[in-house]
Amino acid sequence: MSESPIPADYSFAQHRESTLSWLESLYAGGGRYRLWSGGEPHLLPTAFAVFLLELFDALPKPGSERCRDLCTALLAQRDPASGLFRLDQQDRAEGRNHDLRYIEWQQTQFALQALRILGDPADCALPFLDPWRGKEGISSWLHSQNWRDPWLASNPVMFLFYFFRHEAEVLQREQSWQDADELRRQLGELQRSSGLWGEEAERRVYNAVYGAFHYLHFWLVDDLPMPRSVELLRWTRRLQTNEGYFAHHRGGGACEDYDCTDLLIKLGTDEDRRFLDRYLERSLADRNPDGGWCWARKRGSGAGFLLRNFNPGLSLFENRKLFSHRLLDLAGAHRVWYYSGLRNLECPTQASDSWSTWFRNLVLAEYCERFGPRGLGWRFRSFASLGWHQPGNENT
Repeated sequence: MSESPIPADYSFAQHRESTLSWLESLYAGGGRYRLWSGGEPHLLPTAFAVFLLELFDALPKPGSERCRDLCTALLAQRDPASGLFRLDQQDRAEGRNHDLRYIEWQQTQFALQALRILGDPADCALPFLDPWRGKEGISSWLHSQNWRDPWLASNPVMFLFYFFRHEAEVLQREQSWQDADELRRQLGELQRSSGLWGEEAERRVYNAVYGAFHYLHFWLVDDLPMPRSVELLRWTRRLQTNEGYFAHHRGGGACEDYDCTDLLIKLGTDEDRRFLDRYLERSLADRNPDGGWCWARKRGSGAGFLLRNFNPGLSLFENRKLFSHRLLDLAGAHRVWYYSGLRNLECPTQASDSWSTWFRNLVLAEYCERFGPRGLGWRFRSFASLGWHQPGNENT
């Protein structure tokens, strides 16, 4: 058995206390949170805060003032006619791939999940889904996605699956169970023999693996095997850099790292623990002193990372693209990032933010439940969505 990357004297009580104290510093009043200390209050980081409180089993009591304020703030942006949770600001960063539908679907998904976690799902009917119900509607919608970018395409698919499951589980809409199953069936037909999705997926492995992760809970939540998981894991292992991260740029990336580590935890064997140990050792070392985690911790000049991370397991096309990306990083690019391209959700890359802190704590929690130490009081999500985890159901 390998030595744990978690120090023997690591205090999880202190970890919990510092995380929750930092998170509370982001509360702006009125049931709204900021993404980071210098950010603006917004629905999305409010939902992320709820997800972190859920994971640490520190949610406000139902009916408490804080719980009522959170629910009221979330529901204030719901459009009853469509069921969508609308943006209060629509200023997006230029050059981004996310259109208004993408952002509002994402916002709607997270708002519904946060309300459900808080115990107030309300009567959130989703009439905006009507054009895409049934076998033909799902097929038309699924084939209209941009499969040249399998990571980008995977998010709306994940949103749609959650919407159907929400209607089925919360609103007791029987047809929506069938729609969710049909979406999963048709998605399975689009999977390539490599275990990936998307056009030329084997040349664009990073995006294809990140995209495949978004479908993992579609199968596992219903105790179904993830199709072609062996092939998918082979690609996932290849993405780890000498830093221990899985993103294609220096210092990791909260989304990319969670995507790959969650695949390894849920689908991998105990032999995959070495990949997870390398990740977690670096991740714990990169946690900020304030108790949060940043999107990417960039150490040193980056020249060594640039030279040491040619990946012979990937295509020349992929390596050329990655080399260009890393040159930009070396030149000082990527000092800020924008959540989903929203300018009012701009964040310094190395500042603690609630999205990255949620994801990196999720990896830590899932790792502990599989490899130890266990019994630390994590609270995992039971319904089908991003963040779902069922301890003891991993492949061993």
